[in-house]
Amino acid sequence: MSHRFITRAVTAALVTFTLGALSPAPIQADTQATPFSFGPGTTRPRSSNASATLTVPARTTARVSGVLNPVTGILPVSVVIDVIRPEGGSPAASITTAATPLGVSVPFAFLVETFTSQVGCPRSWSVRVRTANNAVPTVAVSGSVTFDFQRPARVNLDMVGDALSLAPNGSVSRNLAGHDVAGIANATLIAGTGAFRVKAKWDTDPLDLLRFNQFFKLTVDLLRPDGTRAAGETGFSQHGSFTPKVDFTYTVTPTDAAMSGTWKVRVRNNEPTNGLLVKIVNFDIENLVLPTFNSTFQAGCN
Repeated sequence: MSHRFITRAVTAALVTFTLGALSPAPIQADTQATPFSFGPGTTRPRSSNASATLTVPARTTARVSGVLNPVTGILPVSVVIDVIRPEGGSPAASITTAATPLGVSVPFAFLVETFTSQVGCPRSWSVRVRTANNAVPTVAVSGSVTFDFQRPARVNLDMVGDALSLAPNGSVSRNLAGHDVAGIANATLIAGTGAFRVKAKWDTDPLDLLRFNQFFKLTVDLLRPDGTRAAGETGFSQHGSFTPKVDFTYTVTPTDAAMSGTWKVRVRNNEPTNGLLVKIVNFDIENLVLPTFNSTFQAGCN
């Protein structure tokens, strides 16, 4: 049975940031603290960028926090803290606060915002700290920025559309996507570099009374966004009693990830089993009844 029998709620060359982006539960956190300073006695008069470059895959989320050190003198220094997108442009978010005198450190945090990049490997994130009026402060301002990165979890693959039927010598291709947290097919979840694992199941046509409940091979291919074959395997259904069962992996290269278009699965019913080709029905790359399995994509860096 495919996902269509249960209720479920781009390109890699583009980088987008969203606040509170909907994505699978992230894993594998990385934290990096970076110091900054500007003003009199430093090498930067008006502002300072605290940046972190980590080798993280697409859809890695980032949270930003930090601290302003006490300043000398008797007056606070008003500052603006901007989160800068890796591709530059207008700040993704900004807050205004002040560095204070009298030995008092001031923490700051972008508590609501979660910043998400659609690509990575590597990707530089930066926070710019500047005076509110863009003037040189009367005293030096310093502190540190902490970036908390979380890589995305493995997502289950969706073969977009209904389960397939194939006549002998038939060949059909279908778009691939990932399931988001609401169970909806979302192609951006399989953009960027990472690794596919493709499994499959199918049945012999139940109207073929002579061969029903027998097992017959298919050839399953993973097609790159430009339509070329990335990987594939000829084998038997996951729920069958014969081997090899279709179960193969492919690691996406940066060249693959830069292609425009959609990843696809192609199914070919052109490999005889014991000299026979028969009609196949209910082909899918996941099965939600026993034996249960899913095809998956894990974002990663090569």
